[in-house]
Amino acid sequence: MDSAEHCFKLNPDVNQTDKIVCDTLNSIPQGERSRLNRAALTADLAL
Repeated sequence: MDSAEHCFKLNPDVNQTDKIVCDTLNSIPQGERSRLNRAALTADLAL
């Protein structure tokens, strides 16, 4: 399986939704972020 890199640009100063996402991501401990990212990617692939 080829690896792929996904990148999302968030602009919390302009977009309120991006601010919520940034605040939520910042509240998650660093070690848990990679697990959350894998779970989100898997859920996206399932859709």
